[in-house]
Amino acid sequence: MLRKENLKIGNYCIYQDTDFFLYGTDAVVLSDFIQLKKNDIVVEFGTGNLIIPILLWAKGKKFKKLYAMEIQKEVCDLAIMNRNINNLQDKIEVINADLKDALKIFGSEFANVVFTNPPYRKVNSGTINPNIKKAIARHEIMCTIEDVIRSAMQILKFGGRFYMVYRSDRLTDALYYLRLYRLEPSLIRFVHQNKEKESSLVLIEAKKGKQCSLVVDKPLFIDEMEYYLETQNGSEDETK
Repeated sequence: MLRKENLKIGNYCIYQDTDFFLYGTDAVVLSDFIQLKKNDIVVEFGTGNLIIPILLWAKGKKFKKLYAMEIQKEVCDLAIMNRNINNLQDKIEVINADLKDALKIFGSEFANVVFTNPPYRKVNSGTINPNIKKAIARHEIMCTIEDVIRSAMQILKFGGRFYMVYRSDRLTDALYYLRLYRLEPSLIRFVHQNKEKESSLVLIEAKKGKQCSLVVDKPLFIDEMEYYLETQNGSEDETK
């Protein structure tokens, strides 16, 4: 079932389908974390309903062009609808494709920035949702974290930035593959629901081919965020 939500920034809005995966806090914190320049060519892996690109633009994080990849055709169609109702046709292209084919689609040294809110769970962990659209968003059914990082490395320019949000308890997996594929972690920020709870999410920035010191930013506490959308959907938690 489709429902419309006001994003509380200007006149931007988004349609969600309750049969698909609904965005959560992870999308909001990642949109805050990503840094863009007005001439950046940007690629997103797994856009879902296009929530993060719309939030980026609404928050004034401009870019030259953004290519949003989504493997599921029905979800991709919803992303296109959300792009169009927000009048972003000139800035965002939605592509129904597998992120593992990014190199074939874009070529090497294509993007200044790649970002993703990938599936967090291994196939053999947790209960897999019987709704395949939601299962693909949560579990590594169509891609693994290695697939995501490898594809990002392949299309990023030298010095290009990679951004992702991930489960804190899988941080070591992410750091291993980032180093393996020459994406050097440069900034990490742990996300907590509040000061009493352990970190559930981690935000990561990495740079292709750059030697840089890792900065661990101060923790982010969800209950202190000025801009907070989770209460609008309420059906998906921040850890998928």
